[in-house]
Amino acid sequence: MKKSVKRILLGVAAAAAIACGAYMLLAPTRVPMTQVTPKTAELTFTVQGTMAGNRVIQIYPVVQGALIHIAVSEGQYVRAGDVICTIDPEIIEQKISQVHSAISGYQAQMQVWEEEHTSQNRTTEENQALQALLIEQGEKDLEQAQRELERISFLYEDGSLALTDVEQAQTAVDLCELALRRQELSILSGGGGGTQMRAYYQALIDIERANLTLLEKDLEHTVITAVSDGIITALPVQDTNYVSAGQSVAELTVADQLHVETYVSTNDIDSVALGDSVRLILSRRGGDITFSGTVSHIDSTAEMMISALGLEERRVKVEITPDLSSLEASIGSGYDVDVQFLLYQKDGQLAVPKTALFQVDGGDMLWVAEHGVLQAVEVTKGMELRTEFVILSGLAPDSFVVTDANNDALKDGLRVAMGG
Repeated sequence: MKKSVKRILLGVAAAAAIACGAYMLLAPTRVPMTQVTPKTAELTFTVQGTMAGNRVIQIYPVVQGALIHIAVSEGQYVRAGDVICTIDPEIIEQKISQVHSAISGYQAQMQVWEEEHTSQNRTTEENQALQALLIEQGEKDLEQAQRELERISFLYEDGSLALTDVEQAQTAVDLCELALRRQELSILSGGGGGTQMRAYYQALIDIERANLTLLEKDLEHTVITAVSDGIITALPVQDTNYVSAGQSVAELTVADQLHVETYVSTNDIDSVALGDSVRLILSRRGGDITFSGTVSHIDSTAEMMISALGLEERRVKVEITPDLSSLEASIGSGYDVDVQFLLYQKDGQLAVPKTALFQVDGGDMLWVAEHGVLQAVEVTKGMELRTEFVILSGLAPDSFVVTDANNDALKDGLRVAMGG
């Protein structure tokens, strides 16, 4: 009985061994594979560049006063007319109210005088004194208007004001000159006292109206705006609560002058041409920001430079014009930017790792698994990318390809499964 049990156990063990051996022989071999699907094939090289600007504008306030709002931050991209900061308009509004009151007062005084003195004549002495007063006042007003014109012209030449501001200041000077000439002509014509008195009041009203025009313009200038598209590369106003005329509130690097400077090795410069599109990458803690650019200048000579590895190499300076309209984040002059040059790009391409290719009699081959069985397929390779080759023919889309052909166990008909 015991011998029978032993024989049975031995038979079971032998059968199990035979089954295990058969399974091992028939089990698929696990090899690293990848499914090759159509994609955009690219070949690029990347160098570091620096954002630079050719023209910088200092933005000065026309008026002074307490700062009540800052609308931008350093490094921000702004367009012409965007608000930079706002000055408290209360004091100017009070002055405007006072001028309106003065005009109304002079008009009322002139009306009262005309009613009381229509038929009266002034003595020669009174007329002479009044004429001298009018001319003296006219000269003072003209001098003040000329100083204001000089100040406005300085700000215009610096780029902080528009031409219309200069024209308005010139108009104020012209009005004062006209009032002064009118007084002088009146004296020469021997006008009576009544005429002089009316001219006096009218001159005062005209002067206040000119002041009103300037104050209303000053009120507009309490809102300080960008004079051009560009980048806020400095913002002194953020460190103060009071804005003074003649003190810059912001530095603006003009956007249409902004460009990226980089240096390309002479080994790669033949692949770069004017008008080429490039990809610009700004590294940020919250994630890289990518925007486009166009090659706008290539130097004709190379410079000797030291590489990151400490080796001497010749490089050519290349300038790129960035497309800032697509940039939503802040960027300014002096920022480091990675410049990615595109050497090759084509959609719908099949590309395999370089390690997947092997040669047979000079032909390029791939191991392709079809229904779990390997077969060697001859292919035609195209552009060499960084780690891949584009396959032009011989490979069907969505095929499973062995990624490492350097395996002596691979052969036609081998049953395989995806694995390491």
